[in-house]
Amino acid sequence: MADAIDKGKLAAFLKNTDGAAAELADLPFWWDEIPPDARDFDLPNYLARDTLIASYSNWAFSKGWAWEGLRRLLTVLLERREPIPELLQFWAYHAASGQRKPPGQGRGRPDEAERNARIMRALRVLRQHGYTREAAMQEIAIMLHLSFEAVRSAVRRVERDRPF
Repeated sequence: MADAIDKGKLAAFLKNTDGAAAELADLPFWWDEIPPDARDFDLPNYLARDTLIASYSNWAFSKGWAWEGLRRLLTVLLERREPIPELLQFWAYHAASGQRKPPGQGRGRPDEAERNARIMRALRVLRQHGYTREAAMQEIAIMLHLSFEAVRSAVRRVERDRPF
């Protein structure tokens, strides 16, 4: 049996009708949402913050929002005088030295990437509340008034793109 969850709030997050959901490029927000010692839900041998930076670093080869997110996180951590994680240092060195270049415009609609990211976030929240993968996707489909197949396709697209 799944734990209680406020489905109204989750549906509002998924639809983002008020524009309040954090953008993918707002990596400092996502960073701050994760406790420093939290393990990755899908990869429990790794710290969640490490997989977040590794994923963004790899996405930054082809996704402008990931490049911008890493740049923002580096700026915020420097301003806060917080330690810069090794993976972020590695990315910053290669970006500053010109060994890595920002990606081009790319394909796809930015709003689709944002929607798919919200779907994945909701999927993780529902899974952490005891839902099976399929039941979580079904709930998301209902909340978004989409077919189950459309939600599964969005989840697969993000998982296929997940570089870590």
